Amino acid sequence: MKTVSLGVYVRQSDEEPGPDGVRPGEAVARQEAACRRLAATLGAVVVRVYADNALSASLPGVYRPAFEELLSDLAAGALDGFLFAHSDRVARRASDAARVCALYEEHLHLSGRSVEGGVNLSQSHGRALFLEQALDGGKEAAATARRQQAANLHRALAGRPHIGATAWGWDRDGRLQDPAASLLRRGIEAAAEGACVREIRADWLDHGVTGRTGKPVSRKTVLLRLINPRNIGYRIYASVEARRNASKLWTPDLVLHDDNGRAVMGDWQRVAAPATYWAAVRSLEEQLDAAHERGHSGPPPGLYTRLLSGRVRCAECGASMVVSSRTVRTGASAGARQPFYRCPSINGGCGRLTRTAASLESYVTAELLTRLSQVASATTVAPAPLAADAESIYRYNALVRRHTELLRSAQHTTEHWLLLKLPERRAQLATHVDEVRLRPAPRGRWFDPATVDIVWAEHPSEAARAIGRGRRSR
Repeated sequence: MKTVSLGVYVRQSDEEPGPDGVRPGEAVARQEAACRRLAATLGAVVVRVYADNALSASLPGVYRPAFEELLSDLAAGALDGFLFAHSDRVARRASDAARVCALYEEHLHLSGRSVEGGVNLSQSHGRALFLEQALDGGKEAAATARRQQAANLHRALAGRPHIGATAWGWDRDGRLQDPAASLLRRGIEAAAEGACVREIRADWLDHGVTGRTGKPVSRKTVLLRLINPRNIGYRIYASVEARRNASKLWTPDLVLHDDNGRAVMGDWQRVAAPATYWAAVRSLEEQLDAAHERGHSGPPPGLYTRLLSGRVRCAECGASMVVSSRTVRTGASAGARQPFYRCPSINGGCGRLTRTAASLESYVTAELLTRLSQVASATTVAPAPLAADAESIYRYNALVRRHTELLRSAQHTTEHWLLLKLPERRAQLATHVDEVRLRPAPRGRWFDPATVDIVWAEHPSEAARAIGRGRRSR
């Protein structure tokens, strides 16, 4: 009798400790345990757990990687179905629920059961019940969000700080904390006198200031900290819809006012005098406007302008290299801007290594196309492992599916590389190249391929062969 291989999907919107003392991760752990008990009663084997912890299923635009991978594996036949605690853990929007139902309508052999709610996705009335429960969960989430927004606005009008991470420069009781408060005050005063964000950031980096992740503070973070009206005691407020629909919010425009038109003051100590703060805001805003007019504002966040951006590392210090440009002084191209990759002198970089972008990208492209040709010619993978358990069979089927997709993509890319746009080329690069490491080159104006080390990503068929060898050797 064939063993039924099932997946388990678990999700929780908020992993912060709640009033009942629930620790982060406990909710999804409970869901997983309940699903495993259900699998045991069904005589099935759980081969994989798909977890989307701290991700909302009701907000639009939230990408849930585990949910997408689950649907992909179900459609590819890598699973015989999946289990879930309740319908609202899987979907809370009609579009997501409809995708699940459509998948089960196309693949009637799949199993899909809930621990609570009595849902069986393999039956038509079970799919109808799943859709109903998912929409009910969405309505519940919308009502909770509406009440929370009202509570947040009331809290803001009362001048109380928002519930969340402690603001940089203050403690939880609203008292100023040095050296952060002193650096913030000095930065505001410098900006009021015409200093730019780059200069203020350099001063903060000298004092070891970091962002929330512990990495050196970015220019954007410096700007946001400088222009925050909290610095002069003002309370700001923006609804969820406003934050979602605006590409970027200028926080001085978000100062909250009461019914009499007066700015709402918070119950925390202020960093700077209002006159100094507003002078700094005007100066920084003028600098940003001037940069936009000159066209020097840089690419939009997340937009890469070069093929290898974010994938080139200095082999000497290990720092991620950045893209800059310089003006050609002599020759037929005199006056043109020439891009190049360089190791930065900040953020842990040594600042001693550069490489012309055109030469490096041309070499890596040629090597990538050679690699893709090899991948396109590899039409087979190892045979399925012998006498393997359900989990190994699942892993093997997933690898075969990835190999097939990779083969089709490699064939298309090698034939149409010149027609592909930059994002498509970068996607292919990300699939096959982990990183490009540069070593110092001899003096001269020529390009030396021997100083370039390309770290290739593992090929799916290689992993499949390894699984097959390991199982047959037992």
